[in-house]
Amino acid sequence: MADQVTIPALQQMKREGKKSVGVVAWDYQIARIADRAGVDFVSVGDSVGVNLWGHANPLEVTLEEMLVCCKAVRRGVTRALVSCDVPFGPVQEGVDAANEHLARVEQIKKFTIVPGDWLPGGDELTPTMKLKRKPIAEKYSGEIEAMYAK
Repeated sequence: MADQVTIPALQQMKREGKKSVGVVAWDYQIARIADRAGVDFVSVGDSVGVNLWGHANPLEVTLEEMLVCCKAVRRGVTRALVSCDVPFGPVQEGVDAANEHLARVEQIKKFTIVPGDWLPGGDELTPTMKLKRKPIAEKYSGEIEAMYAK
């Protein structure tokens, strides 16, 4: 079987004009079937809250529910890259809880969840985990603009 798929490998495929194949899965068996079929990535989206857990909308899915599905999918995959959404609802709850203990000027008013990992020494963080503000502002200028547009 081919090597495990990584983000750099997917980026290389894109640069070379090769197509990648992805599938959505929420459980071990479907993930295993997809992986054996040779898909490049398996995604666990927050729509699992509606389609598997029976919530009225994806914002109601909990972190625990997402983790159950993500762990099951990860166990079923040996080659494909696994991508799991961070559910918005629990993040909002965390922000609300933090804001209760902050002065108004310190509170988080708006936020957005951006894709990808921020690794020490990467584009967004120094090796000592300090924010690289200018590169962040440049890289995410569209997301920042969208948060304050009205």
